[in-house]
Amino acid sequence: LSGPTGYHKSVVETANALHRGGYPLAVLSFLGAGDGAELAMPRWPLDPGVPAYVLQTLPAEGGRLLAENVHPVLTGRVYSTPYAYTTDQLAALRQLNEELTAEDTVIFTTPVQALAFHRALAGQERRPRTLLQVHGDYRHHDELWALVDEARANWLRKYAALHGADLSTSYGYGDSHADAAWLALVGTHAAVAPDLGLYAVAKKKRWQILEW
Repeated sequence: LSGPTGYHKSVVETANALHRGGYPLAVLSFLGAGDGAELAMPRWPLDPGVPAYVLQTLPAEGGRLLAENVHPVLTGRVYSTPYAYTTDQLAALRQLNEELTAEDTVIFTTPVQALAFHRALAGQERRPRTLLQVHGDYRHHDELWALVDEARANWLRKYAALHGADLSTSYGYGDSHADAAWLALVGTHAAVAPDLGLYAVAKKKRWQILEW
């Protein structure tokens, strides 16, 4: 996963859902300096088991290019977002690409990261699958919907088994399409001010729909 700070709500919700569903993942911050604390949202903490890294602090090629981690060689702006990347940072992205395979997925959360990754490869083959997911909008990416949906359902099954909970007598409330799979596991389902995806599922399955 990649995001402006690695801690904003969209990244955290996605990362935690996939982590709780058993998927191995890490958060990589592409923008800003330091650890992104100036933009952190403590109310949306990452699960302790999710590692978070900052591109500016990753030494590419065993640190050989750290001396070139000061002056950017790739700069520009995407809409209102400026970007600047050094030789070391671009090399770190190329090295990441070399370590990943077609079974891995990189989820970008702004167009800037997708642009930087593409420019860093400089014509090399892109090995992992990539998706662009902005501000929690999964609707244009069915594959990402399926990952988050399945992850939440898997987490609920594990939680119920661990605590001896009877899901058939449990109540569930959700508001997004990514809640559909786990809502189907409980005995009483309710879609609360649902988005279009969950609304369609709730209508089809005749679940209760609540509007505030």
